[in-house]
Amino acid sequence: MAASNGLNGLVRVTATYALGDGFLIHRLGELHDRHPGIDIELINDTRIVSLARREADIALRQGSSQESDLTACRVASIAFGLYASPAYRDKLEAGHRAAFIGFDQDSDFIFEAAWLTRQFPARRFVFRTNSQMSQAAAARAGYGLALLPRYLAANDPGLVNIPSGEPIPNRDVWLLIRRDLATVQPIRAVAEYLIELFRRERHVLAND
Repeated sequence: MAASNGLNGLVRVTATYALGDGFLIHRLGELHDRHPGIDIELINDTRIVSLARREADIALRQGSSQESDLTACRVASIAFGLYASPAYRDKLEAGHRAAFIGFDQDSDFIFEAAWLTRQFPARRFVFRTNSQMSQAAAARAGYGLALLPRYLAANDPGLVNIPSGEPIPNRDVWLLIRRDLATVQPIRAVAEYLIELFRRERHVLAND
């Protein structure tokens, strides 16, 4: 698509830390090339940033919204897996009892934290952090097994998939915009780019 120089202004996008830092930020250069007049503010947060209070213009959430003043578009399905370093995989194959990398106690509302607690209630968690980027780094360093979205581990030679005894549900990603902002041209341009991006990169996000 040719660059558009007619749009300008600030568009604020909110996403989780992992989705923002581990997926989006490396793929926004093309958006800048298309619309050099649009400035992006990326708000990474585990809490739900309010669109109603204009804390952000576009939200990428793992879960839809029932709020009538928001438009919602499902843009992706994210696959998860248990990952460890190649050396740790070798330890497991030699009979080593698996230890886990998990979330801190304040993050028990997160899907991944709840799944790990439910599936492995008696296992040891040797490292805890609310950052999946840090969890991936800990797994890469050989601390144990981490439950990670596929896009954080894809094409990373420091992480290998460890088969899970139970299927791990995918998580849908929804793009949300306030209805009264959906036709604002800079916001609409960013939303259209994000929808296209997720569609184009679906092989990195899911097990297609």
